[in-house]
Amino acid sequence: MSSPTPPEARRDPTEHTEHGVVRPDPYAWLREADSPDVMAHLAAERAFYDASVTHLHSLIETLRTEMVSRLAPTDVSPRRHRVAFSYYTEHPAGRDY
Repeated sequence: MSSPTPPEARRDPTEHTEHGVVRPDPYAWLREADSPDVMAHLAAERAFYDASVTHLHSLIETLRTEMVSRLAPTDVSPRRHRVAFSYYTEHPAGRDY
């Protein structure tokens, strides 16, 4: 089985001048978050990640099952009173802990 190769971001010849110092920034195009090029690159990186971790899905499911089995269905912390308020945390059943 061949391992997937990560996508490479293109390098555009861009330079910035700050206080008289010129510095190259070949990845300046990544700042445009809504750009179709940026979105395509992020989709390619996500596809690479998904392909790289497919062998871990059974382990993830095993760990998730074990962690959930060790938690109470609904977890509520002890209340802490401060002045006129009471503070606590609650983790309802079936939600992410």
